[in-house]
Amino acid sequence: MYTYTLIGTPPCANSTANVTVTIDSTANAGVFTGIQSVCASEGTFDLNNLLDGTQQTGGIWTDNQVMWLQL
Repeated sequence: MYTYTLIGTPPCANSTANVTVTIDSTANAGVFTGIQSVCASEGTFDLNNLLDGTQQTGGIWTDNQVMWLQL
């Protein structure tokens, strides 16, 4: 917890506020379970089927700054 203090100018008193900072861990994007060939003729393919089930909402897969899959 942090305390923020604003110094008052007389006749005003000082004023304080307490701030609590919470740092959440990064979401787990899951683990890729293998190689999958996909042809355009197959239509839509759900990439979630290639993950191991540990993924959390908000996890992002990237490759050289290019987003491939966002859960």
